[in-house]
Amino acid sequence: MLLRALATPYWFLQEIKMPKITVRKCPFTKKLFESRSGYRKHLLKLRKSRNAVRRVRLDRRLAREAIMAALNKVRTIAELVAVIPEQYTNMIVAEYGSDLDKIAIAKQIRMVHFELTDMRYSDKTSNTHACPRSGKTNWGGRKDDVPRGYPGFSGNTKYALMVPEGFNGWFADFSRTLSHYGIYTGTGGGRGNSPEGAQQYYYDVKVFLDDFPGIAAHVAEVHEIYKKIVFTKKLRDERIHDPVYTSVIGETA
Repeated sequence: MLLRALATPYWFLQEIKMPKITVRKCPFTKKLFESRSGYRKHLLKLRKSRNAVRRVRLDRRLAREAIMAALNKVRTIAELVAVIPEQYTNMIVAEYGSDLDKIAIAKQIRMVHFELTDMRYSDKTSNTHACPRSGKTNWGGRKDDVPRGYPGFSGNTKYALMVPEGFNGWFADFSRTLSHYGIYTGTGGGRGNSPEGAQQYYYDVKVFLDDFPGIAAHVAEVHEIYKKIVFTKKLRDERIHDPVYTSVIGETA
C-alpha cells in the first residue's frame, strides 16, 4: 500500500481538495455559527433584544424628564403633594423600567393618597441621613468641611397604595423612589391597610430647597418680605416675630 501511494502521480494528489468549512462570527457577541440560517436567527434575536433595551432606556429617560419638569415647577409644598400622585406611574417606570415583570405589577398599583404634614422650615434642616442632590451628608456633624444642615423643610409623609390581588410586597420600598426625587424619607414603614384596603405607609421626611428651584424662589420671596417687615418694626420699636412660611406650605390637607 505504501509503495502504491508513493507511486501515485503528483498531479493527482494536487486534485484532492479538503472540504471547505465556512464559519460566521457575530461581531457583537463573538459567537460562531456554521449555518447561515443559524446566524440569521441569532442576529434577528439580538436585534429584537437590543430594540427592547432601547425602548426601556427611552421610556425611563422620558419618565425622568417628565418627573423633573413637573417637580421644578412646584412653588409650594401643597403643589408638591399634588404632583407626586400625578407622576406616580412615571416614577415606577423610571425606577423599575428594566424589570418588565415588576413594571407589569406596578402598573396595576394605584396611589390613592399622598400627603406631607407638619412641615417646618429651617435654614439648617438636618443632613445627618439625607442631603440635597448637590450636597453632602454629615453624620452627627462630625465633618468640619461639610455643612451641618441645608435650607429646607422637615415633617412627615403618609401615602397609601391600592395593590392588586396576590401582591408579593416588594413594592414597599417606594419610599426609596421618593428619595430619588427630593422627598427624603426617614424613620417609618408600613402601617396596615386603610378601610378601602390600600396599604398605608408613614415616614418622617425632609425636603431641601436645593432640589426644588420653585420652592426655593418662593422662600426667597418670603425672606425678602420679612426683611422689609423687620426694618419697619425696628423703626417702630415693635416686637419682631419669625418669618411665616404659610404661603410656601399652602393647603396640604
